[in-house]
Amino acid sequence: MFSNLRNGAPVYILHKQEPKVEIGEVVSVGQPQPQYNIAYQNGMMQQPKMLVDVRVKIGEQTIDLQKLPSDLTVADCNGMVVSETK
Repeated sequence: MFSNLRNGAPVYILHKQEPKVEIGEVVSVGQPQPQYNIAYQNGMMQQPKMLVDVRVKIGEQTIDLQKLPSDLTVADCNGMVVSETK
């Protein structure tokens, strides 16, 4: 899960536009934040979806992957597929 990533962990990034794979290293992981405030459906309170920001270093470049679902291991982010596993 993206919320469990730690500094130095590998992150795999597949670029969709120009098919290429890059391997980055986690620099920092933010605290999980709710996607929205408390939601109600049929009068019942629902747990909001939690999102996390991850900063990744690829070579000499550092990129920010924002609003990744904290409970997933693979996510679509700005034209890239981001994964914590191969």
